[in-house]
Amino acid sequence: MSRAATCENPVAQQTEIVDRCPACAGKESAASFVARDKLYGLPGEFPVVECTDCGLIYLSERPTPLTLAAYYPADYYAYKPPAAHSLFERTGGRAALWYGIKKSVLAHQYGYRHFGGSRFISSVTRLPLLGPLRRQATFALDVLLHPFVEGGSLLEIGCGSGMYLDLMRALGWRRVVGVDTSAKAIAQAEQRLALEVYCGQLKDAGFADESFDAASLSHTLEHVAEPAALLAELHRILKPGGRAAIVVPNAESLAARRFGADWFHLDAPRHLINFTRPSLGAALRRAGFLVEAMTTRTNGSYEVALRSELGRAGEVHAGGEPLPPQPLGRRAGALLLSLRERALCGLGYAAGEELLVAARKPRREGGLV
Repeated sequence: MSRAATCENPVAQQTEIVDRCPACAGKESAASFVARDKLYGLPGEFPVVECTDCGLIYLSERPTPLTLAAYYPADYYAYKPPAAHSLFERTGGRAALWYGIKKSVLAHQYGYRHFGGSRFISSVTRLPLLGPLRRQATFALDVLLHPFVEGGSLLEIGCGSGMYLDLMRALGWRRVVGVDTSAKAIAQAEQRLALEVYCGQLKDAGFADESFDAASLSHTLEHVAEPAALLAELHRILKPGGRAAIVVPNAESLAARRFGADWFHLDAPRHLINFTRPSLGAALRRAGFLVEAMTTRTNGSYEVALRSELGRAGEVHAGGEPLPPQPLGRRAGALLLSLRERALCGLGYAAGEELLVAARKPRREGGLV
């Protein structure tokens, strides 16, 4: 149900009450705090609750779909004009050495055998101290680098201007497809990269059953009002054994726990939901997926801590813009929190800013993939 909001600015004229958890459909929740728009300072107050069943953090009162569009100013999605990927084109000894490492890791750890490479080099990069090298060799994609499927098809939900899809195409995927709600981004992906892309919601694209071998969602699911419905649709269009890779902000990160309503990744009301590990796992299982792996990483932890400090100080600064010089004390505090977060992750705690999940649609016989 919806009700009018008392606000002079038309951006917050109407809200709707959320009376069940968007992830697990549970009806019990605990109030956490009231959130406000920290990026642009647009009006509105949004109660945040935590589902008592699965732990999802969500807005219990949110803008209606028509009103929500006003909270996405033109610069929120600062999509850069995309450029096509050109792999392994540099010349010279250093480039040849680096390409040899990349090809070895891709071929022997992710199944991109058409790149050749050395099994021995691949094995060496598995040493713990060489983790950063291995990550750079795989374009820092982590879970978003799907194991290769010969002649495979890959979908990205929230594809933006198509840079990730173009990379996957360059790596050898036969068909890459994108969906995004930004008409500007879709136009860039079509015109500059000649990609197969669709503007709108996933359910409106009309994909046939079992169309894709893999799917990626990077910082997309937290913007979705009904994630359970989207995941069910994703399950329908993935082939049996198909893999889904998801990256979302981690509502259990060290910064999230410290800053609460001022946490930069809370991003109310654009982030209608924020996941914890239990809540994302529950949503995936409810849609029929098998969770293969779930971890966190500290990407952007310093920036998140610094921008969260700004929010706590009441300073509005759009997320896509570079920050002006900050006081030494604020920078030192953000650096310390970032280092603590990295140390906790190194010790095995799920304290990182991003939550990464790999899940599979079961094969028809119901066994593990």
